Amino acid sequence: KNMSELKDLREQILQGYSGYMRFAKLLRLVERIGRNTSWEKNEDLKTFLYESLGLIYSLGMKETIYGACEEAAGIAEAFGIPLEHAGIDIEKIAKQMENFKAKIEMKKMEIERAKKSKKD
Repeated sequence: KNMSELKDLREQILQGYSGYMRFAKLLRLVERIGRNTSWEKNEDLKTFLYESLGLIYSLGMKETIYGACEEAAGIAEAFGIPLEHAGIDIEKIAKQMENFKAKIEMKKMEIERAKKSKKD
């Protein structure tokens, strides 16, 4: 596929899907290119990969779908792409994950307290 076809495909995915489905489709696209092309020798493809991984990461952070961020980081590492080149900040993911887990724990405790107070 040529570059404009790939960009169109990425745009269709961004417009046509939401939530985790969008990330799954984008990740699949990135993986397919990474595995089946010699992208290291092609500057356009390399840029497309870096941009796409960065996009997955930034959308994932915005939509609090940290699994997508971790997937993007995993793919970047598997392909030997320096994370900072793909705009991925591992510390930030880790910190957000911790905050996210803490929020979930708080919610669980609230629910438990509400159940208890109903019993009393």
